[in-house]
Amino acid sequence: MTSTTDNGKVQELLARSAVDNDFRTALLTDPRTALEQAAGKQIPENLRVKFIEKDADCDAMFVLPDPVTGDELTPEQLEAVAGGCEGGIEVGDVNICWFSF
Repeated sequence: MTSTTDNGKVQELLARSAVDNDFRTALLTDPRTALEQAAGKQIPENLRVKFIEKDADCDAMFVLPDPVTGDELTPEQLEAVAGGCEGGIEVGDVNICWFSF
């Protein structure tokens, strides 16, 4: 989960992609390199990152969560839901956090 402040920072990153065509193209074609260059540090190889553009005929997009395969969450999943963070990078003032299950 992200805090309201983190969401604002992500919005700043996304706002840059609306006015900086080179940055936008880099996020779409090579997001790992674009984020690493903006952050000044590497992203773990096992972290897959993807940016997509909204189609003109779409008003809202949602990313569905991974399906839960058992009846209960693992301790790692519970920690993620509770707001824990294994790692992250900062892109300017934006902190991007990731989890691995």
